[in-house]
Amino acid sequence: MTQGRDVSPAGVSRRALLGASAGLAAASTAGCIQQIGRLVGASAPGQLSLTVKSVPADADAVATRMARQLVKHLERVGVDAQIELQPPRELRKDVLLDGEYDLYVGRLPTRADPDMLRPLLHSVFEGEVGWQNPFSFTDIAVDDHLTAQRRTTGVHREQVVADLQREVASKQPFGTLVVPNEIWATRTDRFTGWNRYSPTDPRSYFALETRGTDGTAEPRLRVTTTNVAPTRNLNPLAVQHRMQDSFTSLLYDPLARRIDGELTPWLAQDWSWQQAGADAVATVQLRPSLTWHDGRDLTASDVAFTHRFLDDTLLGSGETAAPSPRFRGRSSLVDEVTETGDRTVRFRCPDTSVEVATRTLTVPVLPEHVWSQQTVPASPAWTDGSETTSAALTWPNPKPVGSGAVQFEGRADGESLVLTRFDDHFLHRATTPAVPDVVADGLAFEQLSVRVVPSDHAAVQLLSADQADATAMRIAPDSVPRVGQDDGLELHVADGRELYHVGFNTQRPPLGNPHVRRAIVRLLDKRHMAKTIFDGYAQPASTPLAGTDWVPTALRWDGSDPEVPFVGDDGVLDEELARELFRDAGLEYGDEGRLLDR
Repeated sequence: MTQGRDVSPAGVSRRALLGASAGLAAASTAGCIQQIGRLVGASAPGQLSLTVKSVPADADAVATRMARQLVKHLERVGVDAQIELQPPRELRKDVLLDGEYDLYVGRLPTRADPDMLRPLLHSVFEGEVGWQNPFSFTDIAVDDHLTAQRRTTGVHREQVVADLQREVASKQPFGTLVVPNEIWATRTDRFTGWNRYSPTDPRSYFALETRGTDGTAEPRLRVTTTNVAPTRNLNPLAVQHRMQDSFTSLLYDPLARRIDGELTPWLAQDWSWQQAGADAVATVQLRPSLTWHDGRDLTASDVAFTHRFLDDTLLGSGETAAPSPRFRGRSSLVDEVTETGDRTVRFRCPDTSVEVATRTLTVPVLPEHVWSQQTVPASPAWTDGSETTSAALTWPNPKPVGSGAVQFEGRADGESLVLTRFDDHFLHRATTPAVPDVVADGLAFEQLSVRVVPSDHAAVQLLSADQADATAMRIAPDSVPRVGQDDGLELHVADGRELYHVGFNTQRPPLGNPHVRRAIVRLLDKRHMAKTIFDGYAQPASTPLAGTDWVPTALRWDGSDPEVPFVGDDGVLDEELARELFRDAGLEYGDEGRLLDR
C-alpha cells in the first residue's frame, strides 16, 4: 500500500515513525534513553518552533487570514511561530501525501455523513495518503466508536456518533473552526435553477432550465473558476489535484447520486439490499444500453472492475496494494464484488449496516478498457524514489473517457476547459425511469465552457460584462457588494458543505499531546472569525459534523465552543490565561517568556 511520508527531524516516514514510537516503551525499560532521543530527533530544550501552512490569499483569502491570526496568537504565548503559504497543489502534497507539516489551516471536503470520519481518523488508515488520517492520529476509544457507528443503525447509531463526536472534541486531532456559507453569483437572463445546488456540486448543472419558452437547449453555458486543476488534470483519482471537482463528477457517473436528500439510481436502474448477518449485501441492476463516451458498452464488468481497482490500482501486481486515496473511505467498505450478468452486480460489505454500505454506490464508475492500462507501477514525483504506486494515481488523463452527461472536448492549460453534451446519455432519452423531475429532462445546454480567472472579483466582472453565466466556485464575502450593484446578476447563499480547520501532525512533538492541541485551538475565536473574516457568512463549528442533525446537544454551538472556548473576548487573547493552558498541558516556559521545546 502506498505510504505517506512524515519527514521528522530524523527523516523517517510516517509509518516508520509509528513503528519507532511503538518500541519506545521497551527501549525505555532497557534504559536506552539516548537511543530513543536519537530515534525521534530529540535535542536540548530550546524555544518551541512551529510552522503553520496555508494557501496564499489569491487562492483562499480567508484561510490565509485565519492562519496569520493563529501565528500571531502562538507568538503571544511564547512560540516561535511562522507562516508558510503554498499553492493549493503543493499544500495538498505536503499534507496529504508527504506528511511534511506541523500545523495547517485549510478546508475539509463534505461533512454530511458521519462515516467520513472513519478514514479521516481511524488508526488503520494511518500511513496511507490522501484524506486517510493525514494527522497520524491513533486513539483506541475513537477507533472503537468509528467501527461501532459503521455497524449500527437508527437510534443506536445516533448515540454512537454522539459519543464519537465527544471523543473527537475532547482530543482535538484537528481543530474545527467555521463552516462557511456557499456564496455564488449568476446572470439572470439565460438560465434558471441556479439556486438548487451550490456551484461546486455537479447536480447544479442537471437542475438548470433555459429562459426560453420552447424548451430547447442553449448552445453554450459559460462558467468561471479560480481552480486551474481541471485544465491540467482530469484524473478523478488524483488527490494532489482536487478536493471537490464538479467537472470530473460530470464526466464520470456513479451508480447512484443523492438528490433532494434521497439516494437516487443513476447508472443503476434499481437495487436491493439485504442484511446477511453482520454483512450488507446488494444486488444492483444497471440501466439498459449504457455506453462510454468512446462508444463502447458500459457493463457490469466495468462496475466490478472499478471496485477492485479502487481497492488496489495495481490489481495485485505490486508487493502491496495501492488503493485510490480519494475514494478510500467508500471503497474500503466493499469486501467482494461479483458480476452476475451483463447488467447485474453483487456487492458484499462485511461488518457494515445497510445504512452505511449504500455509500459504496456513489463512487465514479471507470471504463475497464481504459484504466486497466494504468495498473503498472510508477514512482510519483512526490516521493524520493523509494516508494512505488500505480500509474493510475499519477496519470493526468489527458483525454478522459467517461459515461457522464458531458464528454471532453478540449482544454488550454491553466486557461480553459470545454465539455460538450453527450447525447447518448440516459438523461437525454425520451423516458428515464427512476430519475426525479429536477434532472429528468437532461442538460439545458449543448456545451459547457469553463474559464479560469485570477480572482473572485475577476469572475464577477466577467458576469457583469456578459462573458460568463455563473461562478463555478464559491466567491468570497467581499465580492457580495459587487454582485448587488448589478441588476443583471443574482446572489445565491446556501449552507456550506466544507469545514475550515486546523490540522495537527500528531507525530511532531508536542502536538501528539491532546492538551497541547486543545490549548492551540483555544487561541482562536471562532465566533469572531465568522463575524469579521467571513462578514457573517459562516457558522462557528464545535464538531466536524457541525450543521448536520448528528450533533449532540452538549456540542451544539451556544455563543462559544462548549469544549474548547476561546481564551479571551471578542478576538482579543487573554495571554496570561492562555499561557496557563500550556503549563497545564505539561510544557514549561524559559527566559523572556519563551515556551520550551520539551
